[in-house]
Amino acid sequence: LLFFNIQICNRPELGELQPIYDGFSSRDLYVELPDDIDRPVEKSPILEHLSKYKLVRTVVTEMELTELGTYYITSYCPAECGGSWSTASGATCHRADYENRHTEPTTCAIDRRYHSFGEEFYIEEFDRTFVAEDTGSGVKGHHLDLFYEDYEDVLSFPTGYYTVYAVEWVEVEHYSWELIEE
Repeated sequence: LLFFNIQICNRPELGELQPIYDGFSSRDLYVELPDDIDRPVEKSPILEHLSKYKLVRTVVTEMELTELGTYYITSYCPAECGGSWSTASGATCHRADYENRHTEPTTCAIDRRYHSFGEEFYIEEFDRTFVAEDTGSGVKGHHLDLFYEDYEDVLSFPTGYYTVYAVEWVEVEHYSWELIEE
């Protein structure tokens, strides 16, 4: 005879399982073979249902945002730099197309006293990530200068104060039940 203990949990890999209910998301069922159960579980609809599913772990990379505060945001293009596409960090200026605006950050200039090359930023109003790859003589303090390829885009850019977030890419585990194909 098999003995089962069924508990409701959200993180089965933690070892000690605690019942949870958050009121919003669907709950995961987890089956373990405990040492302390002394009676068999009769045919149960839950067990019959559970045997048709497997628990699947998926790891995805997501943006984690930390608010840095309000920054003055301006824009620049190669025409303003004498046609140069090279940056102070040695990288080549680039602007991600709209489909890749989160995974491929656009170049921005920073004040090196406040930030380091390679730091990533997110500005909600532009729904885009930016990477610190350049500096500029006019970029001081809480100021980011965003790269654009065309001078017309720079002229129409909405210069102003915006909330800026630091971006950290983290791996997040998700668990779901999938029906076992028969």
